Amino acid sequence: MSGAVGTVLALGALGWNAVDWLRGAEPVLFPPQQVLLCRETQPLGHELVRIGAISAYANTAPSGYPATVLREWIVLDLGGRRLEQVAQHRVETSWRRIAEGGAPVPMPDCDPPAPGAPVQLVVAHKGVAAPFQVPGRGSVAHESLFYPHPVDCPAGAAACDPAANQMAWPAFLARAGAAGRIAVTLGADVAAGGAVARLAAPPCTILLDADAVEVLRRFNFYAFPCRPAAGGG
Repeated sequence: MSGAVGTVLALGALGWNAVDWLRGAEPVLFPPQQVLLCRETQPLGHELVRIGAISAYANTAPSGYPATVLREWIVLDLGGRRLEQVAQHRVETSWRRIAEGGAPVPMPDCDPPAPGAPVQLVVAHKGVAAPFQVPGRGSVAHESLFYPHPVDCPAGAAACDPAANQMAWPAFLARAGAAGRIAVTLGADVAAGGAVARLAAPPCTILLDADAVEVLRRFNFYAFPCRPAAGGG
């Protein structure tokens, strides 16, 4: 009798292992709680929008079933105008108070605020945005600064604009102010089980009013709360 019970238990364990093997990695990406928007002036003088966010992952599969994140991306939707950016650098951001009469310290990526602003954004590079693994039963989180993603236009597609994901800062402020909100989707291209899938977090929403747009215009940056889409108002 005990031998039969042991055989059943062993077969059950093998069955669970087979289910785990078939299931593979199960990555989950959570929506960002905050989204950083900032202005960056390019060498030729173009003022572009840059986006920053914390990506937080969990892999609910058993240990031994990692998921490999190949590329991270973020999409903003401003009333039908879509901007997609890809992660460029791992960063750590903070705010620095500017003493009265003082000047901002030069920083990479994001422009300093207008004269007289009391704070500036501090951006510290921690490395390039390289592929990484999320182990089974594990989690990974990091902050990234994203950059406009060139559109891969098919040959001869006259209506396709390779620079469609770029938007000048003044145009962005005008469009965001008119829309009153920005829909945000954080995502990643993930390799698991021999296939590559496009993983997206549940969308969230940045709410903007005239005061928020004025803060962006004066400071050239701000980190906005990103509310779950269902509660975005």
